[in-house]
Amino acid sequence: MEIWNKRKTFIIIITSLFFVLSLGSFGLSIYSHNIDVQYEKQRLAEEAKSIEFEKLQQQLVEQERLDAINSSITKRIISIDGTGIDIPTEGKAVFADLTEMKIKLINDGKIEQELNILAKGKEGSRYETPIGVYKVLTKEVSHPVSIGNIYMPYSMQFFGNFFIHGMPHYANGVNIRDGDSGGCIRLSNENSKIVFDFVKIGTPVFIIEPEKGQDTVAIVESFHKDFSNIGVFPEVDSSSYVVADIDTGFVFAEKSSKEKMPISSLANIMTAVISDEIYRDDRKVPVNISGDHAGLNYDMEKGDVLTITQMLRPLLIGGKDVAGDSIAHSAGKSMFIGLMNIKAKALKMSDTKFSDVISKNPENVSTASDMFRLVSYFYRKHSYLSKVTTVKSYKIDESSSHKSYSWTNNSTLLDQSVLMTQHGETEDLKHVATSIFNVPINGKDRKVAVVILGSSSKDEDTLSLVNWLKDTYKSQELGVNY
Repeated sequence: MEIWNKRKTFIIIITSLFFVLSLGSFGLSIYSHNIDVQYEKQRLAEEAKSIEFEKLQQQLVEQERLDAINSSITKRIISIDGTGIDIPTEGKAVFADLTEMKIKLINDGKIEQELNILAKGKEGSRYETPIGVYKVLTKEVSHPVSIGNIYMPYSMQFFGNFFIHGMPHYANGVNIRDGDSGGCIRLSNENSKIVFDFVKIGTPVFIIEPEKGQDTVAIVESFHKDFSNIGVFPEVDSSSYVVADIDTGFVFAEKSSKEKMPISSLANIMTAVISDEIYRDDRKVPVNISGDHAGLNYDMEKGDVLTITQMLRPLLIGGKDVAGDSIAHSAGKSMFIGLMNIKAKALKMSDTKFSDVISKNPENVSTASDMFRLVSYFYRKHSYLSKVTTVKSYKIDESSSHKSYSWTNNSTLLDQSVLMTQHGETEDLKHVATSIFNVPINGKDRKVAVVILGSSSKDEDTLSLVNWLKDTYKSQELGVNY
């Protein structure tokens, strides 16, 4: 009995130990399972965080891309037809609209009188009437013209060879035939006298010429619709640029476009503009070789005499500083440079300064935005000269006044159907360039200018921006047809 009790006690102890051990093992199993579940939850949470982080990173990258695009695509308008100018609210001013063919006399901000314009310079010729902001420089009751024994009554000069005047007549009093003017704004004698009596020396003269037959608002709306769908924006080396429409001034893209920088040979465009607006095309110009040309490859011989027409070719095709310097010296270099700055002001190029006609002079500074204004003016008002910039070569035969010359255009963009091009290199070996291309937008070719400043690869940058613009509008349905 005692043995049985001992055996029974032993069995109970063993059973209890087994139960305890089983219970402990079960507890450990539950604890281990809970640890695994906790770990899995933590792993999943961290994985979710990682996915969220990656999504957030992608969103940030995309936002940076859109911000970069938006910083370049401003939907800004650069006024290039003289519109958008501030008419003085005090004092007198003359406002000429070459599209409406009206002159308005402004007094303290109000129109005092409106008069018809009879003629202006022929569009597309070298005698187009300039636009911009000027002032009355001279007043003459009868101004003698240098050719043809012709006189212009009630004549008011506002720039170079450009005047507001009455009906021109010969010395015998017979009026010349009607038709386009030589670039002046022609009025009837009666109306010319009204303007003559209204103004004084220094009275502001505002001349505009908005494009005819264009619904500018609709065109601009079509330009900037759906820009959120723009794809990859090109990476360009240029530190400053503008891509904009010639006829409306709409800016498709820009970067640091108001930063002042040296412009090198782009100054030749203004030299050509001034030359075309103050000289007759047959004016004789001696080749000037001065100390300013030290170290420059001028390849023209001192003493040779060329016409303005001939001299502008090496300037615009070959970028020859000696050509521009000779043109300036023919008028008086200081006066010529002064006219360059007056013209810049007239075109509202407020951040531009010309110190020389020598392209390498680092004191010739401008901005991409201002250079777009000049390029637009040059293309629209001196179109026959803008075409010269795309000529591959030019040759003049020897004559009694000069030896034979030949110049070659080294622009690599000539095979890209470019409508106008000019380029150069600054003292720090940075490139500058400006070109105009036809870009199909909404089924019509638009003339688009690209201005590049401070680049190490001007042509690559230019083509990257042009091709980006073409691809952008090729891949989108942009609303308005015009």
